[in-house]
Amino acid sequence: AILNADDYYEKNAIKNSLECIKKNNADYSIANVQFIEDKTIIYPINSMQKNKIYQEMPYPHVSALIPLKIYKVVGLFDTSFKIAGDHDMAVRINLKGFKYCYFNKIIAYLHAGGISDSYESNKESLKVAMKNGKNKILVTITYLKQIIKLFLAKNLPISIVKKIQKLKGSRFGS
Repeated sequence: AILNADDYYEKNAIKNSLECIKKNNADYSIANVQFIEDKTIIYPINSMQKNKIYQEMPYPHVSALIPLKIYKVVGLFDTSFKIAGDHDMAVRINLKGFKYCYFNKIIAYLHAGGISDSYESNKESLKVAMKNGKNKILVTITYLKQIIKLFLAKNLPISIVKKIQKLKGSRFGS
Protein backbone atom coordinates (compact mmCIF):
# COMPACT_ATOMS: atom_id res chain seq x y z
CA ALA A 1 0.00 0.00 0.00
CA ILE A 2 1.29 3.45 -0.89
CA LEU A 3 0.00 6.45 1.03
CA ASN A 4 1.10 10.01 0.32
CA ALA A 5 2.39 12.07 3.25
CA ASP A 6 -0.69 14.31 3.67
CA ASP A 7 -3.35 11.68 2.87
CA TYR A 8 -4.94 9.13 5.16
CA TYR A 9 -6.78 5.80 5.09
CA GLU A 10 -10.29 4.99 6.21
CA LYS A 11 -10.28 3.15 9.54
CA ASN A 12 -10.43 -0.44 8.18
CA ALA A 13 -8.87 0.18 4.78
CA ILE A 14 -6.22 -2.54 4.84
CA LYS A 15 -8.53 -5.08 6.49
CA ASN A 16 -11.24 -4.42 3.87
CA SER A 17 -8.68 -4.68 1.07
CA LEU A 18 -7.40 -8.02 2.32
CA GLU A 19 -10.95 -9.35 2.74
CA CYS A 20 -11.77 -8.32 -0.84
CA ILE A 21 -8.69 -10.14 -2.14
CA LYS A 22 -9.47 -13.30 -0.17
CA LYS A 23 -13.22 -13.34 -0.87
CA ASN A 24 -12.72 -12.87 -4.64
CA ASN A 25 -9.61 -15.03 -4.99
CA ALA A 26 -7.90 -11.97 -6.46
CA ASP A 27 -4.27 -10.92 -6.61
CA TYR A 28 -4.80 -7.30 -5.50
CA SER A 29 -7.57 -4.86 -4.64
CA ILE A 30 -8.68 -1.38 -5.68
CA ALA A 31 -11.33 0.93 -4.26
CA ASN A 32 -12.49 4.56 -4.25
CA VAL A 33 -10.82 7.62 -2.80
CA GLN A 34 -12.21 11.02 -1.88
CA PHE A 35 -10.67 14.48 -2.17
CA ILE A 36 -10.68 16.21 1.20
CA GLU A 37 -11.28 19.74 -0.13
CA ASP A 38 -14.42 19.28 -2.20
CA LYS A 39 -15.58 15.77 -1.25
CA THR A 40 -15.24 14.58 -4.89
CA ILE A 41 -14.97 10.80 -5.07
CA ILE A 42 -12.65 9.17 -7.63
CA TYR A 43 -13.74 5.76 -8.84
CA PRO A 44 -11.42 3.36 -10.65
CA ILE A 45 -11.98 3.06 -14.39
CA ASN A 46 -14.83 0.57 -14.70
CA SER A 47 -13.02 -1.64 -17.15
CA MET A 48 -9.29 -2.14 -17.21
CA GLN A 49 -9.36 -2.91 -20.90
CA LYS A 50 -5.96 -2.92 -22.51
CA ASN A 51 -6.69 0.19 -24.59
CA LYS A 52 -8.22 2.30 -21.82
CA ILE A 53 -5.48 1.56 -19.30
CA TYR A 54 -2.88 3.30 -21.48
CA GLN A 55 -4.76 6.60 -21.49
CA GLU A 56 -4.78 7.32 -17.80
CA MET A 57 -4.08 5.80 -14.45
CA PRO A 58 -6.88 3.22 -14.07
CA TYR A 59 -7.24 3.65 -10.33
CA PRO A 60 -5.94 6.00 -7.66
CA HIS A 61 -2.68 4.37 -6.54
CA VAL A 62 -3.60 5.18 -2.94
CA SER A 63 -6.60 2.84 -3.31
CA ALA A 64 -4.59 -0.20 -4.39
CA LEU A 65 -3.29 -2.93 -2.13
CA ILE A 66 -0.68 -4.80 -4.16
CA PRO A 67 1.05 -7.78 -2.51
CA LEU A 68 4.78 -8.41 -2.75
CA LYS A 69 4.21 -11.44 -5.05
CA ILE A 70 3.10 -9.04 -7.80
CA TYR A 71 6.17 -6.83 -7.43
CA LYS A 72 8.33 -9.96 -7.69
CA VAL A 73 6.82 -10.65 -11.13
CA VAL A 74 6.52 -7.15 -12.63
CA GLY A 75 9.43 -5.47 -10.85
CA LEU A 76 9.57 -2.23 -8.93
CA PHE A 77 8.56 1.26 -10.01
CA ASP A 78 10.43 2.54 -13.05
CA THR A 79 12.16 5.59 -11.58
CA SER A 80 12.74 7.11 -15.03
CA PHE A 81 9.10 8.22 -14.69
CA LYS A 82 9.01 11.12 -12.25
CA ILE A 83 5.20 11.39 -12.29
CA ALA A 84 3.68 8.34 -13.99
CA GLY A 85 5.60 5.55 -12.27
CA ASP A 86 2.35 4.33 -10.70
CA HIS A 87 0.68 4.35 -14.11
CA ASP A 88 3.49 2.30 -15.63
CA MET A 89 3.22 -0.16 -12.74
CA ALA A 90 -0.57 -0.48 -13.24
CA VAL A 91 -0.08 -1.18 -16.96
CA ARG A 92 2.57 -3.84 -16.26
CA ILE A 93 0.37 -5.50 -13.63
CA ASN A 94 -2.54 -5.54 -16.06
CA LEU A 95 -0.45 -6.91 -18.93
CA LYS A 96 0.72 -9.80 -16.73
CA GLY A 97 -2.92 -10.75 -16.18
CA PHE A 98 -3.15 -10.30 -12.43
CA LYS A 99 -6.73 -10.38 -11.18
CA TYR A 100 -8.03 -7.47 -9.16
CA CYS A 101 -11.08 -7.09 -6.97
CA TYR A 102 -12.93 -3.83 -6.56
CA PHE A 103 -15.01 -2.83 -3.61
CA ASN A 104 -17.21 0.21 -3.91
CA LYS A 105 -16.15 1.99 -0.74
CA ILE A 106 -13.95 4.96 0.04
CA ILE A 107 -10.62 3.62 1.24
CA ALA A 108 -8.57 6.81 1.51
CA TYR A 109 -8.80 10.59 1.63
CA LEU A 110 -6.39 12.79 -0.26
CA HIS A 111 -5.69 16.39 -1.11
CA ALA A 112 -6.57 17.63 -4.60
CA GLY A 113 -4.08 18.97 -7.09
CA GLY A 114 -0.48 18.05 -7.41
CA ILE A 115 1.60 17.22 -10.41
CA SER A 116 -0.59 14.29 -11.49
CA ASP A 117 -3.10 16.80 -12.89
CA SER A 118 -0.58 18.35 -15.28
CA TYR A 119 0.50 18.38 -18.90
CA GLU A 120 3.75 16.71 -17.81
CA SER A 121 1.78 13.82 -16.33
CA ASN A 122 -0.01 13.28 -19.63
CA LYS A 123 3.31 13.39 -21.47
CA GLU A 124 4.68 10.67 -19.19
CA SER A 125 1.54 8.58 -19.74
CA LEU A 126 2.31 8.82 -23.46
CA LYS A 127 5.78 7.43 -22.72
CA VAL A 128 4.28 4.68 -20.53
CA ALA A 129 2.04 3.57 -23.38
CA MET A 130 4.91 3.50 -25.89
CA LYS A 131 7.20 1.68 -23.44
CA ASN A 132 4.56 -1.01 -23.02
CA GLY A 133 4.01 -1.69 -26.69
CA LYS A 134 1.29 0.67 -27.93
CA ASN A 135 1.35 2.04 -31.49
CA LYS A 136 3.10 5.44 -31.48
CA ILE A 137 0.58 7.10 -33.79
CA LEU A 138 -2.45 5.93 -31.78
CA VAL A 139 -0.76 6.89 -28.53
CA THR A 140 0.00 10.37 -29.87
CA ILE A 141 -3.64 10.86 -30.92
CA THR A 142 -4.81 9.76 -27.47
CA TYR A 143 -2.28 12.09 -25.86
CA LEU A 144 -3.57 15.05 -27.87
CA LYS A 145 -7.15 14.24 -26.80
CA GLN A 146 -6.05 14.10 -23.16
CA ILE A 147 -4.28 17.47 -23.47
CA ILE A 148 -7.41 19.06 -24.93
CA LYS A 149 -9.52 17.60 -22.08
CA LEU A 150 -7.03 18.87 -19.51
CA PHE A 151 -6.98 22.33 -21.11
CA LEU A 152 -10.78 22.51 -21.06
CA ALA A 153 -10.97 21.23 -17.48
CA LYS A 154 -8.50 23.89 -16.34
CA ASN A 155 -10.10 26.74 -18.30
CA LEU A 156 -13.86 26.15 -18.25
CA PRO A 157 -15.97 27.06 -15.22
CA ILE A 158 -16.13 24.15 -12.75
CA SER A 159 -19.92 23.91 -13.10
CA ILE A 160 -19.58 23.19 -16.82
CA VAL A 161 -16.75 20.69 -16.25
CA LYS A 162 -18.88 18.79 -13.70
CA LYS A 163 -21.86 18.70 -16.12
CA ILE A 164 -19.64 17.33 -18.90
CA GLN A 165 -18.20 14.69 -16.54
CA LYS A 166 -21.71 13.58 -15.55
CA LEU A 167 -22.81 13.36 -19.18
CA LYS A 168 -19.77 11.29 -20.11
CA GLY A 169 -20.03 8.99 -17.09
CA SER A 170 -16.73 10.20 -15.66
CA ARG A 171 -15.05 8.30 -12.87
CA PHE A 172 -15.13 11.53 -10.85
CA GLY A 173 -18.26 11.48 -8.74
CA SER A 174 -19.52 13.95 -6.21
